[in-house]
Amino acid sequence: MIKKTLSFAVFLALTFSLKGQVLVGVLGDYGVDEPINYRMDNLPSDIDLGVTGNNNIWNFSHLRSPVQYPFTYQDASKGMYQHLFDNSDYMLLDPWGVEYYYQKTGDNLKLVGNIQFDKGNNNPLIQHFISPLLIVNKDANLERKYSGQFEMIIESWENAFLQENGLERVKIVGEIEVRRSKDATGVMYLPGEVLNVSRSIIKSTTELQVLQWNGDDWAVADLDLLTSMNLNIPFYSEEYHYKDLKTDQIACVVYMNKFNQVESVMFRSSDIENIKTYDNSSSQEFILHPTVSFGDIRLDFLGFAPGAYELEVFSILGAKIWTNTYHIAGDITFKEDFGSLAKGHYQYTLRDKNGNRILTRRFAIIKP
Repeated sequence: MIKKTLSFAVFLALTFSLKGQVLVGVLGDYGVDEPINYRMDNLPSDIDLGVTGNNNIWNFSHLRSPVQYPFTYQDASKGMYQHLFDNSDYMLLDPWGVEYYYQKTGDNLKLVGNIQFDKGNNNPLIQHFISPLLIVNKDANLERKYSGQFEMIIESWENAFLQENGLERVKIVGEIEVRRSKDATGVMYLPGEVLNVSRSIIKSTTELQVLQWNGDDWAVADLDLLTSMNLNIPFYSEEYHYKDLKTDQIACVVYMNKFNQVESVMFRSSDIENIKTYDNSSSQEFILHPTVSFGDIRLDFLGFAPGAYELEVFSILGAKIWTNTYHIAGDITFKEDFGSLAKGHYQYTLRDKNGNRILTRRFAIIKP
């Protein structure tokens, strides 16, 4: 269970992505500053979302992640960039170092902006909501429709493409419309716990306009400019939120991709004492898990510099029996099937593009 019990805990996950990162807001009692711990499995095989109605059973017990992601929600004055959002009351710091600022009006909480750094050149990307986006209110279980308008201004010194093409600045103006509807109740199996839950569907649509500064005024530009600037703002997202009926806390969020397939799952951590907390400011980390397996193995690359990396697998006698090269650009997880290997212990070595050994460890294959 989560360390801190919240009397009013409503969770909303918006997928507004600038660099493939996901905003997950754990919004509970105002003023909570203790991290809430979740795990993310971005290779959730064999998940069945089921059909609408009562008495559904969702079996997500096979989800795996060796890393927990703490989300800290606290007073806005503790944020590094509150001065950019002086109308904010609260701030959420996510595990990827993005700060989201919120304004409280009665029982409502509205998103007024966020800031994150482009790791490529360490420049801030600032999203400011002209019309704040409603995130939380006490009627969150009801079917709702709400929207917010935002803008971003990117100067030439903040973006390599603008510099190379002589563009002084670009403005991105957008409106996000969110529809939330409760569609089912049932039983959910998560790793280590069984819950009675309700399910809601969150659908977000974003309309965008891109403007470029021509020296005197703003002129409309083609949306393809975003791709050239290496900015990825999805036009549509769909998520399934599962809320624990006993604690009123969100237990799981399923993210869908543009093909309406399950892309990743964020689920509440019930064993936070036994898993690793990921800090992306620390050095690189490679995790092969589980280390004792029937063959279905995950490979986590965390904090690695972009490039090619080779994984080699050796028998206990030292014979190389398997190798593969992975091209890394940001934190990523791969899945490998080693079920064809014989029962026993194996050694693996990870090397960089120059053949230098990064680490050597062991894992074991067992048979049913």
